[in-house]
Amino acid sequence: MSNDESAWAWAVPGVGLRPLLLDAAQAHRSGAIRYREDATAILRHDSTGELEIAPSAQIPCIRATFDDLNKSLSRLANSPLLPGGKTLRELYDEAYAEYEALCAETMASGGVEPDYGTYVFDPRDRFLYLVAPVQWHRLGLITSNSKLIQDPEGKLSWAEIRARLEHAVIGFAGASVGGNVLEGWLREARPSRVKIADPDWVELTNFNRGERMSLRHLALSRAARFDPRNSYDVPRMSKAAYIAYEASLVDPYMEAFVYEEGLTDENVERFLLGDGGDEPRLDVLVEETDDIDLKISLREAARRHGIDVLMLSDFGHRAHVLWNPFRTDASAAIGHGASDEELAAAVANVKKNGRSHFPRVVTALCGHDSLGPEFDDWFAGVTEQPTGSLPQSGATAMASGAIGGKELALHVLGHSLPPGNRVIYDLGHRTSTLG
Repeated sequence: MSNDESAWAWAVPGVGLRPLLLDAAQAHRSGAIRYREDATAILRHDSTGELEIAPSAQIPCIRATFDDLNKSLSRLANSPLLPGGKTLRELYDEAYAEYEALCAETMASGGVEPDYGTYVFDPRDRFLYLVAPVQWHRLGLITSNSKLIQDPEGKLSWAEIRARLEHAVIGFAGASVGGNVLEGWLREARPSRVKIADPDWVELTNFNRGERMSLRHLALSRAARFDPRNSYDVPRMSKAAYIAYEASLVDPYMEAFVYEEGLTDENVERFLLGDGGDEPRLDVLVEETDDIDLKISLREAARRHGIDVLMLSDFGHRAHVLWNPFRTDASAAIGHGASDEELAAAVANVKKNGRSHFPRVVTALCGHDSLGPEFDDWFAGVTEQPTGSLPQSGATAMASGAIGGKELALHVLGHSLPPGNRVIYDLGHRTSTLG
């Protein structure tokens, strides 16, 4: 197999898009990374074989990271005090001095990069990044957040807040609007682990609301086809895999548990509760699936196990927040303002009589005032209708992701749920409704 074939085969769904991480010091010692005189890098690994990576495809990020932190971090007088008695600024200054000494030593010996940081190889685009150690790379991603978000009493230190957010495990079932909520959570919290489940692939019609979606995700490369010349063979990219891939190029140290097959009777317990080993239990389930039966069954399972559920719905101009507080209320209803039996009856009715009866499912699940007036004609099947699926606003979907990220962070830090466990933000009319 040629170098090109090896690299692309690794990027085919089912094999994985997860970047390859190599400790720089170990990679240099073992020969997994070595440099030629012209600074071409040679990557050797069981997953890739041996690959040549030109300087134009190498992105060393460590000095840029330290320079950016130097500008952003507070000075000693008010820098957060960390376990061990030193401030964040003191630890930064020590790390930067260590890096500078290693750089000087490497240059004096004729080397290219010091034994410092982590190499990150992107198997899809075949770029080789060199990033700072985990504590400094991840610090750069959350420094600007400062202490904007705190616990309700304001008693936790910066380090304690960071620990809570970093260690919380959120699972995302459904990766369209769910992908936006994931993006909001990553930007707000920068967790160390997430779970993502979605059986669908990326579609062009998702681009109006999908974070980071582009032509890079619409289809896999020609090399992924059974026959490169066959235009009928169009391998597609998994939504769950695309989201994990793009997130890993922001934070390669984050661990993503990806369920490309979606959630089924066979794997839902593992998704919720972990595997008893490396895969963790969820703290919160974010439910954003399209399948109404799955929406209900996931909530039933979460209720059995005492796991809170958050759903962000983008109904036209409305960003709709709905919590199921199953961790503290094992008898809480699945829907809002309707019993489980009424919700089940509404689902059975729409299956029997068609989409014009779907509003009753929405109102039983989300509340009687969930839908805006712009949906009346769509459900009735009158006026022009370019789309056969529920209309969705890209701006509302983006706002839903940001709101969801903030909701999750507040919840993890111990803030109370909103009154009635629900908020509706009507972006079209600039109003909000609690409860």
